[in-house]
Amino acid sequence: MSIEKSPIRTIIVANNREYFSPIDPLVSDSEKQEFVESDYDEADMDIMWHGDDKIVLLPRELDSEFVSDVSRLFGFKNIHFIVPLETGAGLSQDIVNDRESFQAVINEISRGIDPQIIPWGHTHQFQSLLNSLTENGLIFRTPETPKQEGLWIPDYLDTKSGSREFLLKVKQKYPDLEIKIPEGFVCNDLDEALQKIDYFTSRNKGVVLKANLGGSGIGVSIFGLQELSDPEKRQEIEANLKKNELFRNGKVAVEERIEADFSHHGIDPSVDAIVKENGLVELQAIDAMVIHHEGQSVGFYGCIGGKDLFNPSQQRNLREFTLAVGQELSELGYRGWYDTDYILTPEGNFYAAEVNLRRTSMCYVVDVAKLLFGEDWESSIAVRTNDKFIREGLQGVSYEQLKNLLSGLMYPIDEERRGVIITQSMRSKFGRGKFGYLIFGKDQDETKIIEEQLEQRIGSL
Repeated sequence: MSIEKSPIRTIIVANNREYFSPIDPLVSDSEKQEFVESDYDEADMDIMWHGDDKIVLLPRELDSEFVSDVSRLFGFKNIHFIVPLETGAGLSQDIVNDRESFQAVINEISRGIDPQIIPWGHTHQFQSLLNSLTENGLIFRTPETPKQEGLWIPDYLDTKSGSREFLLKVKQKYPDLEIKIPEGFVCNDLDEALQKIDYFTSRNKGVVLKANLGGSGIGVSIFGLQELSDPEKRQEIEANLKKNELFRNGKVAVEERIEADFSHHGIDPSVDAIVKENGLVELQAIDAMVIHHEGQSVGFYGCIGGKDLFNPSQQRNLREFTLAVGQELSELGYRGWYDTDYILTPEGNFYAAEVNLRRTSMCYVVDVAKLLFGEDWESSIAVRTNDKFIREGLQGVSYEQLKNLLSGLMYPIDEERRGVIITQSMRSKFGRGKFGYLIFGKDQDETKIIEEQLEQRIGSL
């Protein structure tokens, strides 16, 4: 006798890879493998959104032990996965093309309870998936999909030129908010952008050049005043930029380099929020990005958030501007998750850097933290994540072996509200030796200590 599955309430579309795929042809060969594979890895984290009673559409299979551990920790009893045949067209299109997978989605929605469909980010392929489901007579909600008149917004604001123009518009509309916008220009091409460098160096400033398309730090180059003032180094910088396909693809933004406060936990603040289905804006978390600076390049690795990150005045300034961003997005017809990224200076000023209209690496953190610690988690617990922990010693290590290696550091340590939660299942381990983790602690210092202990354990391999 078969037992009928309980109806689902949510369909998660883990289309991280699909979202960034338009950039692939512009990414250098040396960076492309990690750029592509990291999106597949990080789709693992999407299974933690929106609690129980859901199906998750994934581009690749997960480690079953990883799924079991996540389900046990968070109390999931009704979570199921659909993985279509992978063709390279993107997860949403693969679902439509794979008849068995598409029919499975239809069946789940048909018997669901007020089902909602949540993507990682809105894409043309995802919109086609929604259209195909609607054509099959299905009824469902899409609370994180722009209204019809706002479907153009993600494509526009996902460019550095569109993001800059939008932030300037918000600042102009709300001039009293204590957030600055870096001085800069949107140029038609790289040659025009390079000509603008002298404008900044003559004012004793370095520059940041941003390719119009990019992601996770790819397409952003930072140059200090000293290297730009050296004719030989300047010539080398310009030659390297001209070889970079990302910077040869249309518009380039050039901005003053803002000196960050490297003594502060939250050098690069990021505030996550959501424009809800009814158009109201709701803050989700005030956090900060973990960004590694390597020469002129930057790379995003994870987030820190929660207790003791920013003081009340700083929180207020970040909150007010981010809500103003959301209000503008709402009026344009955008619905869904977004974040606003900032830079904190040694003088205590915040500069808004860009807006991202998609879910972020903080999404699963917010859901997990609320589940484990309640709605006021930001005032009671600290968190630190790393989505891109890669070490040669991890190559060939299984998920089970990794857990054993981290025994004593895994959440909850000594039944207390602290410790490591593995967030990626290492399915790509044999090629790259990578996993992701989240660390809870009583404060930012404790999360850093636990992270250092984790690093020592991995270093012993």
